[in-house]
Amino acid sequence: MIRAFRYGDTTISLIPDIVLNNKHLNIFAADSMTLLVGPNGSGKTKFLNDLSEAVLDPESAGAQAIKWLDNDVSSSTCVIYFTPVPYLHNQTVFSERYERRKFERSGQQKPDFETAGELSESFGLDASPTLSLKTSHDDLYFFAANFVFTTAYSKYSAEKIRVSDSWFLPLLHRYIENQEWKARLSGATRGEKLDPKDAEEWDACRREAEHINLEFETLLSKHIEEAPLKLRALRHTWHKSKKSDIRIELVRRLGFTLKISPKRKQPAAVKSYDAALQTLRDMATFVGDGALRKRIYKLNRREWKDLAKLQLDDLATLSSLGLSSGTFALLEQFASIKQAIRSLKKKENCKNLLLLIDEGDAFLHWEWQQRYVEYLDKIIRNSWKKSFDCVQVVLATHSPVLMSDFPRDNIHELSNPGARGLSFGAPLESVVRSTARAGSLGLFSVRVLRNLVRRIERGDAIEPYFISMVDDPVIRNHIEKISEDRTRRSSSE
Repeated sequence: MIRAFRYGDTTISLIPDIVLNNKHLNIFAADSMTLLVGPNGSGKTKFLNDLSEAVLDPESAGAQAIKWLDNDVSSSTCVIYFTPVPYLHNQTVFSERYERRKFERSGQQKPDFETAGELSESFGLDASPTLSLKTSHDDLYFFAANFVFTTAYSKYSAEKIRVSDSWFLPLLHRYIENQEWKARLSGATRGEKLDPKDAEEWDACRREAEHINLEFETLLSKHIEEAPLKLRALRHTWHKSKKSDIRIELVRRLGFTLKISPKRKQPAAVKSYDAALQTLRDMATFVGDGALRKRIYKLNRREWKDLAKLQLDDLATLSSLGLSSGTFALLEQFASIKQAIRSLKKKENCKNLLLLIDEGDAFLHWEWQQRYVEYLDKIIRNSWKKSFDCVQVVLATHSPVLMSDFPRDNIHELSNPGARGLSFGAPLESVVRSTARAGSLGLFSVRVLRNLVRRIERGDAIEPYFISMVDDPVIRNHIEKISEDRTRRSSSE
């Protein structure tokens, strides 16, 4: 176990003296938990890198900076370094006892359902992977209506009406009449300002077009078997090919009866359509929705496994990335750490773990930051502590929320060595001031408030809104008093 590490001219204790002499005073599941704080540039990331190098390379200059409780455990101590940022400093340590992980948001990757379940329980989040279809149900039918109508009717061909389905012809004639109506209106009003009567007729024409599209969906659902799946296959095939000579064959494939005889040799696009339709059928079976009406499906372990076997092409996207940044950051962080632990445990000389986490609370709302240390402590107690003789954790943070979960003896302010501010169980405002070394107001609001006071003292007229927008009652009352005093002075002059 590491007792302390000399960083520059300062010795940082990873185990407080009082805890070292009485292990029952350790409130964490880990053998030691250390929090590094300080402003940007204070050296937190460098500390973590230097410490990992000192542990893993006994020949390095930093190796002598470590004070071990037991010298014989140095060669059996493994290191995991995790950062949520998508880049790392140059790696200077290469060892089989070292796992270096970073935040990576890449394409289709197998989700960690175990970690997702644990996070869901502790953070109340939903980290389910998803199947995302390319087109929404409404957009699909809008595209299909235009495609079928313009294929079934062509005023420039000898056979203007190309379909013979009795259930579809009345709607097709309404479509033709609507197109002629639109053409007349366009010709009558081109380049001219619409009068109210023309505007009303245009609205009526558009409403009729909308009704035709709605009835198209109803008729297809009634007369075309697997209509939603076939329309998705149609859209997929057309957008891949877009050759005019395949339009008729694709409409025929939907289930329409055409007056034009089919070609002896089927176009390659028809085979593409058939393959897409079969894939869609499999997708519908796996997610339990025969019509694939939803745009996004959340998946369980079995559904993911089944869908991962399909060639989805552009029909849909299978992903564990359809999550908020905070959810994905947590999932990526702890899944990566668990994966690194599994990798290290395969090595015989890995009995002790030093876990280094650089700003693991990044991307997290304060409510989730409040749960972060509790979750880390829980997973160490229930899992990681059972895998190693010793577990030590060093975290770097800018978060006053995390600071409030660490006793002052476990916090080291690198920019102010030896300083001991308020932390464990203290109000956040006190933690911000004494440990994070920051003010409780942003500099922008400070500048605006100071300028407001100067204007009041100068005698300028101030809109009441500028005072009422100040939400701190003490500051607001103080500004109101300054304003009242200035008004009285002006009255007496």
